[in-house]
Amino acid sequence: MRFCDVTVVSSCVTISRMTQKIVGSRPLPAGRVSQGNNRTVSRSIETVIHDFRSSLNIIIGYSELMLDEALGKMNKEQRDSLEDILESSQSLLDLINDVSLWQDAYPGVKK
Repeated sequence: MRFCDVTVVSSCVTISRMTQKIVGSRPLPAGRVSQGNNRTVSRSIETVIHDFRSSLNIIIGYSELMLDEALGKMNKEQRDSLEDILESSQSLLDLINDVSLWQDAYPGVKK
């Protein structure tokens, strides 16, 4: 397993734990979830998604800037590490975007 694969897996676990804290360890049946609870969960998920996207976009942008050597030359080891960071960040951003799509499609949590 490569570094970026480990990062994505650990990020999935982190997102899963955060979701459990937001939603609770046991989801309520759809008929028992109040409208107010839906809005609270939806806002919480939107906040988490926004925070992740903002941070990841900064990491991706800065990584691309460094790979273009706008800040100076780098050796092969530095370039390889930076490419791993960029690939992991992009994978994580894709995952966050999938969570956002899931939230939009999930019938129990509407905006």
